Amino acid sequence: MRRLVLFSLLLLPALELFAEPLQITSTRLQWKADKHPETGFSSSQWADGAIKLPYALPASPATARINEVMFLSQLNMPAPREAGKSFALGEGVTPPEGTASLDFSVRYNDGRVLALEINAEGCGAYCEDYQQYFNFDAQTGRFLLIDDILTPRGLSEVGRRFFAERKRLYRQQIRTLRRELANVQKAGKRKKDAVEDTEDRLALNEDCLAQFQETPGDAALRNSLRSTRFILTDKGIVFTAGRCSNHASRALDDVGEVTWPLGLKDLAALLQPYGRYLLTGEGDAAAPVALHGQVLHGKVGSAPITLRINPLNDDNSFSGLYYYDKYRKPISFFGKKTGQRLEFTEDAASGEAGCFTLSQDAAGLSGRWQRQARTLPVRLGW
Repeated sequence: MRRLVLFSLLLLPALELFAEPLQITSTRLQWKADKHPETGFSSSQWADGAIKLPYALPASPATARINEVMFLSQLNMPAPREAGKSFALGEGVTPPEGTASLDFSVRYNDGRVLALEINAEGCGAYCEDYQQYFNFDAQTGRFLLIDDILTPRGLSEVGRRFFAERKRLYRQQIRTLRRELANVQKAGKRKKDAVEDTEDRLALNEDCLAQFQETPGDAALRNSLRSTRFILTDKGIVFTAGRCSNHASRALDDVGEVTWPLGLKDLAALLQPYGRYLLTGEGDAAAPVALHGQVLHGKVGSAPITLRINPLNDDNSFSGLYYYDKYRKPISFFGKKTGQRLEFTEDAASGEAGCFTLSQDAAGLSGRWQRQARTLPVRLGW
Protein backbone atom coordinates (compact mmCIF):
# COMPACT_ATOMS: atom_id res chain seq x y z
CA MET A 1 0.00 0.00 0.00
CA ARG A 2 2.84 2.37 0.91
CA ARG A 3 4.48 1.73 -2.49
CA LEU A 4 1.19 2.45 -4.24
CA VAL A 5 0.81 5.82 -2.47
CA LEU A 6 4.42 6.77 -3.31
CA PHE A 7 3.91 5.75 -6.94
CA SER A 8 0.74 7.86 -7.13
CA LEU A 9 2.54 10.89 -5.74
CA LEU A 10 5.30 10.52 -8.30
CA LEU A 11 2.70 10.45 -11.03
CA LEU A 12 0.98 13.71 -10.01
CA PRO A 13 3.02 16.09 -12.24
CA ALA A 14 2.60 13.77 -15.20
CA LEU A 15 -1.13 13.46 -14.61
CA GLU A 16 -1.45 17.25 -14.82
CA LEU A 17 -0.37 17.01 -18.46
CA PHE A 18 -3.56 15.08 -19.17
CA ALA A 19 -5.90 17.44 -17.33
CA GLU A 20 -9.28 17.60 -19.00
CA PRO A 21 -10.07 20.70 -21.08
CA LEU A 22 -12.62 23.00 -19.48
CA GLN A 23 -16.18 22.94 -20.68
CA ILE A 24 -17.06 26.29 -22.27
CA THR A 25 -20.74 27.01 -22.75
CA SER A 26 -22.41 30.03 -24.34
CA THR A 27 -24.77 32.35 -22.52
CA ARG A 28 -26.76 35.09 -24.20
CA LEU A 29 -27.89 38.47 -22.88
CA GLN A 30 -31.66 38.67 -22.85
CA TRP A 31 -32.60 42.31 -22.87
CA LYS A 32 -35.02 44.28 -24.96
CA ALA A 33 -34.24 47.91 -25.69
CA ASP A 34 -36.69 50.54 -26.84
CA LYS A 35 -36.59 50.75 -30.61
CA HIS A 36 -36.38 53.89 -32.69
CA PRO A 37 -39.87 54.68 -34.02
CA GLU A 38 -38.59 55.31 -37.58
CA THR A 39 -35.62 52.99 -38.10
CA GLY A 40 -36.78 50.13 -35.88
CA PHE A 41 -33.27 49.75 -34.43
CA SER A 42 -32.56 49.56 -30.73
CA SER A 43 -31.48 52.93 -29.39
CA SER A 44 -28.49 51.39 -27.62
CA GLN A 45 -27.86 48.75 -30.32
CA TRP A 46 -28.14 46.05 -27.64
CA ALA A 47 -31.12 43.84 -28.17
CA ASP A 48 -32.41 40.48 -29.36
CA GLY A 49 -29.57 38.43 -27.90
CA ALA A 50 -26.75 40.02 -29.90
CA ILE A 51 -24.42 39.65 -26.91
CA LYS A 52 -22.96 36.21 -26.15
CA LEU A 53 -20.28 35.41 -23.60
CA PRO A 54 -18.41 32.24 -22.59
CA TYR A 55 -19.12 30.52 -19.30
CA ALA A 56 -16.54 28.04 -18.00
CA LEU A 57 -17.45 24.77 -16.27
CA PRO A 58 -17.38 22.64 -14.15
CA ALA A 59 -17.94 24.94 -11.19
CA SER A 60 -14.70 25.50 -9.26
CA PRO A 61 -12.65 28.41 -7.89
CA ALA A 62 -10.68 28.43 -11.18
CA THR A 63 -13.70 28.63 -13.48
CA ALA A 64 -15.32 31.20 -11.17
CA ARG A 65 -12.28 33.47 -11.67
CA ILE A 66 -12.40 32.98 -15.44
CA ASN A 67 -16.09 33.83 -15.58
CA GLU A 68 -15.64 36.90 -13.38
CA VAL A 69 -12.87 38.25 -15.63
CA MET A 70 -15.00 37.83 -18.74
CA PHE A 71 -18.12 39.46 -17.32
CA LEU A 72 -16.33 42.23 -15.43
CA SER A 73 -14.20 43.11 -18.48
CA GLN A 74 -16.99 42.97 -21.08
CA LEU A 75 -20.14 44.05 -19.25
CA ASN A 76 -18.90 45.64 -16.02
CA MET A 77 -20.98 43.20 -14.01
CA PRO A 78 -20.44 40.09 -11.85
CA ALA A 79 -20.70 36.77 -13.63
CA PRO A 80 -23.99 34.90 -13.19
CA ARG A 81 -23.85 32.50 -10.27
CA GLU A 82 -24.77 29.57 -12.50
CA ALA A 83 -24.53 28.70 -16.18
CA GLY A 84 -27.63 29.12 -18.30
CA LYS A 85 -28.72 29.72 -21.85
CA SER A 86 -29.33 33.36 -21.02
CA PHE A 87 -28.64 35.99 -18.38
CA ALA A 88 -29.97 39.42 -17.45
CA LEU A 89 -28.13 42.64 -16.67
CA GLY A 90 -27.40 42.95 -12.98
CA GLU A 91 -28.63 45.68 -10.68
CA GLY A 92 -27.04 49.01 -11.50
CA VAL A 93 -25.52 47.66 -14.75
CA THR A 94 -26.11 49.56 -17.97
CA PRO A 95 -24.97 48.22 -21.34
CA PRO A 96 -21.87 49.96 -22.69
CA GLU A 97 -22.86 52.41 -25.37
CA GLY A 98 -21.67 51.64 -28.86
CA THR A 99 -21.46 47.85 -28.69
CA ALA A 100 -23.64 46.45 -31.46
CA SER A 101 -22.74 42.77 -31.03
CA LEU A 102 -20.37 40.52 -29.14
CA ASP A 103 -19.49 36.85 -29.61
CA PHE A 104 -16.57 34.56 -28.77
CA SER A 105 -14.59 31.54 -29.92
CA VAL A 106 -12.39 29.10 -28.01
CA ARG A 107 -8.92 29.23 -29.56
CA TYR A 108 -7.05 26.84 -27.22
CA ASN A 109 -8.23 24.59 -24.40
CA ASP A 110 -5.87 21.80 -23.38
CA GLY A 111 -6.41 21.59 -19.63
CA ARG A 112 -3.43 23.83 -18.83
CA VAL A 113 -4.33 26.87 -20.92
CA LEU A 114 -7.66 28.35 -21.94
CA ALA A 115 -7.45 30.99 -24.70
CA LEU A 116 -10.59 32.87 -25.72
CA GLU A 117 -11.18 35.31 -28.55
CA ILE A 118 -13.86 37.98 -28.28
CA ASN A 119 -15.27 39.21 -31.59
CA ALA A 120 -17.32 42.38 -31.33
CA GLU A 121 -18.71 45.26 -33.35
CA GLY A 122 -18.36 48.70 -31.83
CA CYS A 123 -20.14 51.77 -33.13
CA GLY A 124 -19.24 55.41 -32.50
CA ALA A 125 -18.84 57.81 -35.37
CA TYR A 126 -18.30 54.63 -37.40
CA CYS A 127 -18.98 50.94 -36.83
CA GLU A 128 -16.03 48.59 -36.81
CA ASP A 129 -15.25 44.99 -35.90
CA TYR A 130 -12.55 44.29 -33.32
CA GLN A 131 -11.04 41.37 -31.42
CA GLN A 132 -9.82 40.87 -27.87
CA TYR A 133 -7.85 37.93 -26.48
CA PHE A 134 -8.07 36.42 -23.01
CA ASN A 135 -5.59 33.77 -21.85
CA PHE A 136 -6.01 31.84 -18.59
CA ASP A 137 -4.22 29.24 -16.52
CA ALA A 138 -6.97 26.61 -16.68
CA GLN A 139 -5.83 25.00 -13.41
CA THR A 140 -6.11 28.16 -11.29
CA GLY A 141 -8.14 30.63 -13.36
CA ARG A 142 -5.26 33.11 -13.39
CA PHE A 143 -5.59 35.77 -16.12
CA LEU A 144 -2.30 35.68 -18.01
CA LEU A 145 -0.20 38.72 -18.85
CA ILE A 146 2.70 38.58 -21.27
CA ASP A 147 5.05 39.19 -18.30
CA ASP A 148 3.84 35.84 -16.91
CA ILE A 149 5.03 34.11 -20.09
CA LEU A 150 8.24 35.89 -21.15
CA THR A 151 11.33 36.91 -19.19
CA PRO A 152 12.32 40.60 -19.21
CA ARG A 153 14.95 39.77 -21.84
CA GLY A 154 12.29 37.86 -23.73
CA LEU A 155 9.97 40.88 -23.70
CA SER A 156 12.70 43.07 -25.17
CA GLU A 157 13.78 40.48 -27.76
CA VAL A 158 10.27 39.64 -28.94
CA GLY A 159 9.38 43.33 -28.99
CA ARG A 160 12.43 44.02 -31.15
CA ARG A 161 11.62 41.20 -33.58
CA PHE A 162 7.99 42.26 -33.89
CA PHE A 163 9.05 45.85 -34.48
CA ALA A 164 11.36 44.65 -37.26
CA GLU A 165 8.59 42.50 -38.77
CA ARG A 166 6.17 45.40 -38.98
CA LYS A 167 8.88 47.58 -40.51
CA ARG A 168 9.63 44.87 -43.08
CA LEU A 169 5.97 44.63 -44.09
CA TYR A 170 5.69 48.38 -44.70
CA ARG A 171 8.90 48.40 -46.73
CA GLN A 172 7.64 45.48 -48.79
CA GLN A 173 4.29 47.15 -49.40
CA ILE A 174 5.95 50.42 -50.42
CA ARG A 175 8.08 48.59 -53.02
CA THR A 176 4.94 46.93 -54.40
CA LEU A 177 3.04 50.24 -54.56
CA ARG A 178 5.90 52.00 -56.31
CA ARG A 179 5.88 49.33 -59.02
CA GLU A 180 2.10 49.64 -59.34
CA LEU A 181 2.34 53.42 -59.53
CA ALA A 182 4.89 53.24 -62.35
CA ASN A 183 2.61 50.90 -64.30
CA VAL A 184 -0.56 52.99 -63.96
CA GLN A 185 1.30 56.22 -64.71
CA LYS A 186 2.26 54.79 -68.10
CA ALA A 187 -1.42 54.53 -68.97
CA GLY A 188 -1.84 58.30 -68.61
CA LYS A 189 -5.32 59.81 -68.37
CA ARG A 190 -7.02 56.44 -68.81
CA LYS A 191 -5.80 55.46 -65.35
CA LYS A 192 -6.07 58.82 -63.58
CA ASP A 193 -8.20 57.46 -60.70
CA ALA A 194 -5.85 54.50 -60.26
CA VAL A 195 -2.85 56.84 -60.13
CA GLU A 196 -4.46 58.97 -57.40
CA ASP A 197 -5.50 55.94 -55.39
CA THR A 198 -2.03 54.39 -55.58
CA GLU A 199 -0.39 57.69 -54.65
CA ASP A 200 -2.65 57.94 -51.60
CA ARG A 201 -1.81 54.36 -50.58
CA LEU A 202 1.87 54.99 -51.06
CA ALA A 203 1.75 58.19 -48.95
CA LEU A 204 -0.05 56.38 -46.13
CA ASN A 205 2.39 53.47 -46.06
CA GLU A 206 5.37 55.84 -46.16
CA ASP A 207 3.93 57.73 -43.18
CA CYS A 208 3.49 54.43 -41.36
CA LEU A 209 7.04 53.35 -42.15
CA ALA A 210 8.34 56.64 -40.74
CA GLN A 211 7.13 55.47 -37.32
CA PHE A 212 9.51 52.50 -37.52
CA GLN A 213 12.72 54.20 -38.57
CA GLU A 214 14.45 54.09 -35.19
CA THR A 215 14.25 50.99 -33.00
CA PRO A 216 13.14 51.94 -29.45
CA GLY A 217 15.15 51.05 -26.36
CA ASP A 218 14.50 47.94 -24.28
CA ALA A 219 12.10 49.63 -21.84
CA ALA A 220 9.97 51.05 -24.66
CA LEU A 221 9.96 47.70 -26.47
CA ARG A 222 8.78 45.91 -23.32
CA ASN A 223 6.01 48.43 -22.74
CA SER A 224 4.93 48.20 -26.37
CA LEU A 225 4.70 44.41 -26.19
CA ARG A 226 2.66 44.63 -22.97
CA SER A 227 0.00 46.57 -24.87
CA THR A 228 0.07 44.18 -27.85
CA ARG A 229 -2.68 41.59 -28.10
CA PHE A 230 -1.51 37.99 -27.84
CA ILE A 231 -3.06 34.55 -27.72
CA LEU A 232 -1.52 31.25 -26.65
CA THR A 233 -1.75 28.25 -28.98
CA ASP A 234 -0.45 24.69 -29.11
CA LYS A 235 2.38 25.96 -31.33
CA GLY A 236 3.46 29.03 -29.34
CA ILE A 237 2.19 32.62 -29.17
CA VAL A 238 0.45 34.72 -31.81
CA PHE A 239 0.87 38.50 -31.47
CA THR A 240 -1.43 41.01 -33.15
CA ALA A 241 -0.72 44.73 -33.55
CA GLY A 242 -3.36 47.22 -34.60
CA ARG A 243 -3.20 48.92 -37.95
CA CYS A 244 -1.33 52.17 -38.47
CA SER A 245 -4.24 54.04 -40.08
CA ASN A 246 -7.27 55.66 -38.49
CA HIS A 247 -10.78 54.58 -39.45
CA ALA A 248 -11.21 57.22 -42.16
CA SER A 249 -8.08 56.10 -44.04
CA ARG A 250 -8.13 52.38 -43.29
CA ALA A 251 -9.17 51.57 -46.88
CA LEU A 252 -5.72 52.80 -47.94
CA ASP A 253 -3.90 50.70 -45.35
CA ASP A 254 -2.78 47.60 -47.24
CA VAL A 255 -0.78 46.21 -44.32
CA GLY A 256 -3.58 46.63 -41.76
CA GLU A 257 -3.35 44.60 -38.57
CA VAL A 258 -0.16 42.60 -38.28
CA THR A 259 -0.50 39.05 -36.97
CA TRP A 260 2.80 37.42 -36.11
CA PRO A 261 3.14 33.84 -34.80
CA LEU A 262 6.19 32.86 -32.76
CA GLY A 263 6.81 29.14 -32.39
CA LEU A 264 7.96 27.19 -29.36
CA LYS A 265 11.49 26.75 -30.75
CA ASP A 266 11.92 30.51 -31.11
CA LEU A 267 10.48 31.04 -27.63
CA ALA A 268 12.49 28.35 -25.81
CA ALA A 269 15.19 30.63 -24.35
CA LEU A 270 12.79 33.51 -23.69
CA LEU A 271 10.18 31.86 -21.47
CA GLN A 272 9.63 32.29 -17.76
CA PRO A 273 9.59 28.91 -15.95
CA TYR A 274 5.85 29.43 -15.47
CA GLY A 275 5.44 30.25 -19.17
CA ARG A 276 7.35 27.10 -20.11
CA TYR A 277 5.05 25.01 -17.92
CA LEU A 278 1.93 26.55 -19.49
CA LEU A 279 3.11 26.13 -23.08
CA THR A 280 4.93 22.81 -22.87
CA GLY A 281 3.95 21.17 -19.58
CA GLU A 282 7.60 21.08 -18.49
CA GLY A 283 8.50 21.86 -14.88
CA ASP A 284 6.25 22.81 -12.01
CA ALA A 285 6.76 26.58 -11.66
CA ALA A 286 4.66 28.71 -9.34
CA ALA A 287 2.58 31.54 -10.78
CA PRO A 288 3.91 35.11 -10.42
CA VAL A 289 2.65 37.22 -7.53
CA ALA A 290 1.50 40.18 -9.68
CA LEU A 291 -2.15 40.91 -8.87
CA HIS A 292 -3.14 43.17 -11.75
CA GLY A 293 -5.68 41.57 -14.03
CA GLN A 294 -6.66 39.02 -11.37
CA VAL A 295 -9.92 38.49 -9.54
CA LEU A 296 -9.26 39.01 -5.82
CA HIS A 297 -11.42 38.28 -2.81
CA GLY A 298 -11.33 39.80 0.65
CA LYS A 299 -13.10 42.18 2.97
CA VAL A 300 -13.73 45.86 3.59
CA GLY A 301 -14.22 45.81 7.32
CA SER A 302 -16.30 42.66 7.84
CA ALA A 303 -18.06 42.83 4.45
CA PRO A 304 -16.82 40.33 1.79
CA ILE A 305 -15.97 41.87 -1.58
CA THR A 306 -14.76 40.74 -5.02
CA LEU A 307 -12.38 43.05 -6.88
CA ARG A 308 -10.46 43.15 -10.16
CA ILE A 309 -7.74 45.66 -10.98
CA ASN A 310 -7.24 45.93 -14.71
CA PRO A 311 -3.71 45.60 -16.16
CA LEU A 312 -1.51 48.65 -15.61
CA ASN A 313 -1.22 51.40 -18.19
CA ASP A 314 2.23 52.64 -19.27
CA ASP A 315 2.12 55.39 -16.63
CA ASN A 316 1.15 52.90 -13.87
CA SER A 317 -2.41 54.18 -13.77
CA PHE A 318 -5.21 51.64 -13.69
CA SER A 319 -8.95 51.16 -13.49
CA GLY A 320 -11.08 48.38 -12.10
CA LEU A 321 -14.32 47.23 -10.55
CA TYR A 322 -15.38 45.75 -7.25
CA TYR A 323 -18.61 44.74 -5.63
CA TYR A 324 -19.86 43.72 -2.20
CA ASP A 325 -20.69 40.02 -2.45
CA LYS A 326 -24.00 40.53 -0.63
CA TYR A 327 -25.29 43.13 -3.12
CA ARG A 328 -23.34 42.31 -6.34
CA LYS A 329 -23.67 45.90 -7.56
CA PRO A 330 -20.46 46.94 -9.39
CA ILE A 331 -18.48 49.99 -8.29
CA SER A 332 -15.82 51.28 -10.68
CA PHE A 333 -12.58 52.93 -9.56
CA PHE A 334 -9.49 54.63 -10.94
CA GLY A 335 -6.05 54.98 -9.44
CA LYS A 336 -2.29 54.71 -9.70
CA LYS A 337 0.44 52.38 -8.45
CA THR A 338 3.64 53.77 -6.94
CA GLY A 339 6.11 51.06 -6.01
CA GLN A 340 4.11 48.57 -3.93
CA ARG A 341 1.49 51.15 -2.98
CA LEU A 342 -1.88 51.40 -4.74
CA GLU A 343 -4.24 54.31 -4.32
CA PHE A 344 -7.61 54.39 -6.06
CA THR A 345 -10.91 56.21 -5.74
CA GLU A 346 -14.43 55.04 -6.41
CA ASP A 347 -16.26 56.59 -9.33
CA ALA A 348 -19.25 57.76 -7.33
CA ALA A 349 -22.17 59.06 -9.39
CA SER A 350 -23.39 61.04 -6.41
CA GLY A 351 -22.25 61.62 -2.88
CA GLU A 352 -18.79 61.19 -1.41
CA ALA A 353 -16.48 58.65 -3.06
CA GLY A 354 -14.61 56.06 -1.05
CA CYS A 355 -10.81 55.87 -1.35
CA PHE A 356 -8.56 52.82 -1.06
CA THR A 357 -4.93 53.02 0.09
CA LEU A 358 -3.33 49.58 -0.17
CA SER A 359 0.12 48.01 -0.06
CA GLN A 360 1.09 44.86 -1.92
CA ASP A 361 2.90 42.00 -0.21
CA ALA A 362 3.41 38.31 -0.91
CA ALA A 363 -0.07 37.49 0.41
CA GLY A 364 -2.00 40.13 -1.53
CA LEU A 365 -3.15 43.66 -0.72
CA SER A 366 -3.85 45.27 2.64
CA GLY A 367 -4.60 48.77 3.86
CA ARG A 368 -7.66 50.88 4.40
CA TRP A 369 -10.84 52.18 2.80
CA GLN A 370 -11.93 55.68 3.78
CA ARG A 371 -14.95 57.86 3.11
CA GLN A 372 -15.12 61.14 4.96
CA ALA A 373 -14.40 60.32 8.61
CA ARG A 374 -15.14 56.62 8.30
CA THR A 375 -12.18 54.24 7.92
CA LEU A 376 -12.25 50.45 7.53
CA PRO A 377 -9.44 47.89 7.20
CA VAL A 378 -9.05 46.12 3.84
CA ARG A 379 -7.48 42.77 3.07
CA LEU A 380 -7.50 41.18 -0.41
CA GLY A 381 -5.88 38.08 -1.79
CA TRP A 382 -6.00 35.34 -4.33
